[in-house]
Amino acid sequence: MDEKTLSLRAALAQDRLEEFVRQAQALGVTLDKGSDFERAGPADGAAA
Repeated sequence: MDEKTLSLRAALAQDRLEEFVRQAQALGVTLDKGSDFERAGPADGAAA
């Protein structure tokens, strides 16, 4: 990986998440809110 490219792991460890997001957007990465698991809701189908 290019040394100038900030990985998500490094961004989280160094409190540089905003920089990571700006970098990803500049590279054309689509960032979604939440994970597939969060959007899926409870596994048993009960309301949260």
